[in-house]
Amino acid sequence: MTDDGDQRSISSPVGDEAPPGMPSWVKYLLLGLLAVVLIVVLAMLVGGGDHGPGRHGASHSAPVRPDDTVALT
Repeated sequence: MTDDGDQRSISSPVGDEAPPGMPSWVKYLLLGLLAVVLIVVLAMLVGGGDHGPGRHGASHSAPVRPDDTVALT
């Protein structure tokens, strides 16, 4: 091995080139997805609403009666 003044490390035969970074479109896509998730979470926290497992259970309203207008013949 000759010493040409080149200071390459032995463990990196390619040189000091860094691997390519993440493409900009991927960064923008991830940023957009993060923004959508944050908006949805904020909307659920601020808006409240009838969310949760109790929403799909039995209702506590008055029992359903048959319609009185239907004539049984």
